[in-house]
Order: sequence, then structure tokens, then C-alpha cells
Amino acid sequence: MGTVLYELSFRLESAMLIPLIMLIMIPLVPWLNRRRYGQRMGLGTKIFLGVMWCLVLVTEIFAGSQQWKLHRTVQDAYSSGNYQTVEGYVENFDPMPAEGHKQESFDVNGVHFSYSDYLIQPGYRNARSKGGVISGNGQHLKIGYLWYNEAYGNIIVYIEELPPKP
Repeated sequence: MGTVLYELSFRLESAMLIPLIMLIMIPLVPWLNRRRYGQRMGLGTKIFLGVMWCLVLVTEIFAGSQQWKLHRTVQDAYSSGNYQTVEGYVENFDPMPAEGHKQESFDVNGVHFSYSDYLIQPGYRNARSKGGVISGNGQHLKIGYLWYNEAYGNIIVYIEELPPKP
């Protein structure tokens, strides 16, 4: 038995809040304009802001529902034990540099994993340079994962560090 380093949990992504903030701020523009400059906005500007608000709303609904579906699928698979595990030593570790946005990747017994702090997706995605638990080649791990699709690849739902084999 080893030490559990990561277990899937839901976390709210701050990047997903930006469209929500925009939905709140766009209707405030006419009010702020009137308050600051003492004049009302023209009809064309109001129509433009209305169209922008509708586009942000539609985008938020579509993107949010897709993210929710992905998170729900992964969470349900993990909760029901419907995922695969691989045990072995980390090989081909390719870390993400502290200043870069490159994906970090590694293999365990021929199973490839790739992730980045800069992607919005469920599962483990914390690079070593940002405090991640995958330290490099030779680390003995048991990893729970599930294949989602080509775009997401193997999503890590569980990481346990095992003692080295004698």
C-alpha cells in the first residue's frame, strides 16, 4: 500500500467565470456611461451591446454544458470504479517549464499521459513546476485513468505512489 497523491474531485475553474462576469458587466455599460458622461447611449450602441450579450450567453450555455458533460462523465466513471489502472515506473518524463505552456507528459508501462495546468479539463493536470506530484523518471506509481477521446486522451483520476520494489 502506498501514499495517495491525487484523487479526482470537482473544482470550479476561474476561467469559466469570465463569461459570467461579462454577462453581468455588459448590461451595466449604458448605466455607467450615463453616470460618467451624463448622456444616454445611442440606439446603435445599445443594439451592439444587446447582440454581444446574446452571443456571450449562447457561448456560455454551449461551452458550459460541454464542460459539465465532460466533468460529469469522468466523475461518474471514477465513482463507479469504471476506469483502468496501470502500475509501474514513470518513464519518458517531459516536464513543463515554469515559464511555458507546454504540456507535461510521461509513460507508465506503455500508457501515455499528457496534461497541462493551462487546460480546462477534469482529472489530474498539475505540472511539476507548479507543485505537481509527478516528480520524474523512476517514480513508482499506480495510476487510475480513463480514455475520453482523441482530444483529451487518458484522463488521470487517481495517483498512488508505491514503495520501490526490492
